[in-house]
Parts: sequence; structure tokens; C-alpha cells
Amino acid sequence: MQNQTKDTILQPDLFGARGLAELNRRILTSPRLKQMFVSNPKAGCTTVKKAMFLSEARNNGDLILRNEIERNTSIVHKKNPFKEFSNLTEKEKNWFFYSEDIFRYTFARNPYTRILSAYLDKFVHSKDSAAGRNFLKRHKVPDTAVLHFAEFVRLVAEEPHWDRDVHWREQYLLTRPDVINYSYIGRFERIDEGFAELRLHYPEAERSLVASDLGGNAVNKTSAASSMPDHYDDQTIELVARIYSRDFEAFGYSEKYEESLL
Repeated sequence: MQNQTKDTILQPDLFGARGLAELNRRILTSPRLKQMFVSNPKAGCTTVKKAMFLSEARNNGDLILRNEIERNTSIVHKKNPFKEFSNLTEKEKNWFFYSEDIFRYTFARNPYTRILSAYLDKFVHSKDSAAGRNFLKRHKVPDTAVLHFAEFVRLVAEEPHWDRDVHWREQYLLTRPDVINYSYIGRFERIDEGFAELRLHYPEAERSLVASDLGGNAVNKTSAASSMPDHYDDQTIELVARIYSRDFEAFGYSEKYEESLL
């Protein structure tokens, strides 16, 4: 892991304007926990945010936030008890990005199941999601039309990288493992293993509560893995492999569709 030195400066041009703006929305930083989490939609991020937020709420005695999260976990995508990354000082940003004291982490997911999970979540299980409505409108698909998975993937393939909704945008662009020196990148497929690692980076007195917050399973399950044979054909497999080629390589997933079924 890199040491922070006087010459180690976080440069905006490392990410580009769009990339830096996106990271400002994706990064959660906790000085108390010495954690920097980069949120990756459809890869267990709701559960991880829930644990971080509840820990902060307990520490601050914020009963209102605790009750809100317990009633509706999705509130973690609308409220943030931490200072926005873009509002940190340059010294604070550099500390989170480069200090050996910081636990920098994210979670990745097999691209074959991730895009199917996004499709099921935004177009099948939820008929009125903002992401789904915006996608249909952008591609001039009637609201009343049944959008099949193969057609969805074909339309995603036509979109420029940065125009894709975050739920099916490349994980590589969302998490930038080429630039961020991660301490840990967990896998959604082994989420229990990842959560066990994550608990170790909370104060010992909190770990039993954090274990309960994280639970054994990720929130927002869509049963994508078990639904794959019903949605994939040869053409769709080829398109997904092409769209997410950088994700397969960066996070060590095989492009062989059959292996994602194991």
C-alpha cells in the first residue's frame, strides 16, 4: 500500500471531469472508522451503507437516523451522515486516498449477474423505477411495452459509457481500481466472506452490532443468478462480454458464461 508523502497529491485529472464527479457521489468516508467505501450499485452497497450509517448514528446518538434506516433501508441512498467527499479539504482527501491508516474497499459482482439483477430490479420487480422510466424514455420505448432482457442489453450496448445508468454502468468506471489503491475488493458472490472482513475494521465493541447490521445476505436481492438460463442466449452473452470486458479483466471474473452458473 502506498505511503502518503508530501509529493502524493490527489489530482482531478486522474479521473477526468465526469469520473471525478461520479466518484464524489460514490465515495463514503468515515474519519472515526478510518474507512473509505466506494459504492458500486447492485453489488451489496445498500447493506454496506446501512452498517456504516448505523454505526455513525449510534456513535452520535442519532436516534432519528437509526429509526429511519430500520424502517426503510433505502434511506441510505438519500441521506448521508458523513461529509461529502467533494467538501473535504485537499489534506483530508489525500489522507483517505493514500494513508496506510485507511481501509479502502469496494465490492464487485460478476457482470453477467449484475446486469441481469439491474434489469429484474428496474424493469420486472419494480414497474415504476426512475432508472427504468428514464431508460425507456431515452430509447423511445413505450411505457406499456414489455422490455425483454435481450432487447435491454442491446440498447445498453448502444449507449456511451457515461450515459449509462449507474446500475448497469461499468464497475470499472464506478470504482476505478486502476487509480484507487484498494485495501480490499470483495465479491458479491462471496458476500459473507466480505462482510466478515469488513467487521474487522469496526471497533471491537461494535462488531456484534455490525454483524447484525450486515446480516448474512445482501439487501435488494433479485435472484438473478438462478434466473440466468431463462434470460441469456448466445447473442446476449456475447454482448455482455463485450460491454463489460474491462470489468471481467479488472475484477478477475471469467468471460465464460458457463462458469458464472457455478
